[in-house]
Amino acid sequence: YTNSFLIKRRKKEFGLYNILGMGKANLSKVLICESLTVGTISILCGLFSGVLFSKLAELLFVNILGGEITFDFKIDFTVIKYTVILFAVIFLLLLINTLKQIKSSQPIELLRSENTGEKPPKANHLFAIVGIVLLITAYAIAVSVQTSIEALLWFFVAVVMVIIATYLLFIAGSVTFCKILQKNKNYYYKTNHFVSVSSMIYRMKRNGAGLASICIICTMVLVMIAGTVSLYAGVEDVINKRYPKDITMTGYRNMTDKQIQKLGWIASGMSILMYVSYIAQIINNLQGHKGSWVQPAVATVNCTLWTIYALKSTPKQKAIAAANIPGIFLAAATMITSF
Repeated sequence: YTNSFLIKRRKKEFGLYNILGMGKANLSKVLICESLTVGTISILCGLFSGVLFSKLAELLFVNILGGEITFDFKIDFTVIKYTVILFAVIFLLLLINTLKQIKSSQPIELLRSENTGEKPPKANHLFAIVGIVLLITAYAIAVSVQTSIEALLWFFVAVVMVIIATYLLFIAGSVTFCKILQKNKNYYYKTNHFVSVSSMIYRMKRNGAGLASICIICTMVLVMIAGTVSLYAGVEDVINKRYPKDITMTGYRNMTDKQIQKLGWIASGMSILMYVSYIAQIINNLQGHKGSWVQPAVATVNCTLWTIYALKSTPKQKAIAAANIPGIFLAAATMITSF
């Protein structure tokens, strides 16, 4: 928006240079030198300001988040490289756009650029109505949301709707509104209103998209700051609403070695009782009511491995060995009688 405004102001200057003998190639060289100078100064000043205030911003956010503050200062040259590339591309695109306008224009057109008439813009009522509906819907969503979880879910939907509505209202809604004012003869045909409304229509036609972008960027900055402050200030309130009750869990003290040893022998006794249940299956197998051999075979291997582990450990795990040795014999007997 700013670049297009400045170039339009300077078209008469470029036309005068062209008539006085400066060719378009020389004009292009002048514009390239200006762009290099302005771009270099802008990038250097921006990088210097960013590096200068980066630590202040870091300390501010660490303080907000309640983190540990450190006083180390580090410059990431990768970030600086990408920043320079990004803004260099932006200045290059602006330069190409300007050179294209100068190359496609004649000297007389450049001299008369400020006096060139424009076609009156047409009002697009459909886009204006869609913009109003989207804007009202987005704000209705924002107002109706109660909890923070719902706000996170519907936030991006409302943001997209507001962005689209802003563009439609700036591009089509503003022109439609000015057209409505023009049709109101009691308002339009007054000295102050006649000139201002007429010029506003043409200004919004040329610069509506640029003004909408500026409006959205400024709004997003304000929303981000207000949202961050609100979240930071309302943390305690959100926690109290979502978790109104405090629950305290108290654990018992650690067991002593003697208690652990007793627990191991009790578990061994229960394991032996479990393997004793194989006796009933062995009797059924001998009576001809054969059972499956798979589970006893797996139990035999399992008990054997645990017994080897218990006897090879240092110190030896006697309780584990005592629990699994009966299982080897009983499970093996059950497996053999199942055939």
